[in-house]
Amino acid sequence: LDNVQNHETIMSYLTRHAQQSPTVCAIKHHGKTLTYAELDRISDTICVQLRKLTMDEPCIIPMVASSSLPSFICLFSILKAGCAYLPLDPQWPMQRLKQAMTEVKATVALYDEAVFSDVSDLPCETWLSFAALMRPSTNGINKPLSIEPHLLAYVIYTSGSSGIPKAIPIRHDSLLNLAKAQSKCFDVISNDNIIQFA
Repeated sequence: LDNVQNHETIMSYLTRHAQQSPTVCAIKHHGKTLTYAELDRISDTICVQLRKLTMDEPCIIPMVASSSLPSFICLFSILKAGCAYLPLDPQWPMQRLKQAMTEVKATVALYDEAVFSDVSDLPCETWLSFAALMRPSTNGINKPLSIEPHLLAYVIYTSGSSGIPKAIPIRHDSLLNLAKAQSKCFDVISNDNIIQFA
């Protein structure tokens, strides 16, 4: 991350990296791989759908899913759409899921029907399944948004071990600063592979 430009966001950095290194593996999960070019292309298609629903207004989009290639693609798509993502564990009790979605006033949410299918009791106007989002689409070309570093990138909930779980908002500049610091601390270079363990 040494070549990060001023006022850049994690999303703009990854998009630029996809243009510079399109054939490099971006993510590998259970033997399946996705190059940066593939990630960029598929997320563009999903991004167009999200931007039509959000009217290009920044908002928080919950995502009920476990770790998978589609969840990573959708995460990237949400950031591209100028929105923040809220990861929700499908193993959480229904009441906790309802609380989180109510607090962020979700109007659009994504879910992986392979691990969570009953969304009828959760407070949200529009639900989009991973299967529907991953279908080939002709919704148009995604025109890149200008996303300011101070905007939210994601919201994460605390465990609630000391009481009621609390939402912690993380901005784009904070996320990029964290990535830069960890890259420097662990001497990460462009051909290194990072294991996701949590």
